[in-house]
Amino acid sequence: MTEWVYGYDELDEILRGDGSAGFVGVSAIDGLIAAVVAGPAALQPMEWLPLIFGGRMPVAPPGTPNQRVVNTIIKRHAEVSEILDIRPAD
Repeated sequence: MTEWVYGYDELDEILRGDGSAGFVGVSAIDGLIAAVVAGPAALQPMEWLPLIFGGRMPVAPPGTPNQRVVNTIIKRHAEVSEILDIRPAD
């Protein structure tokens, strides 16, 4: 089964939109995730995800586009975690 996620360019366009939502783009998400992963304390997604969405968590019921956005960000967190843990030189 294919994961239900967006491509990163598509996610960036969705999040940034016209700029009125106050959401950050994918490059800022990468920086946040790198800081979360490299930090001295483990943080749960509910602690850092709101920073991406203007300080609040989106309503993301199963099967909705918002759930797909959150899934994509969680997938990126896993990728960055792997890179920093297993292949830090990358």
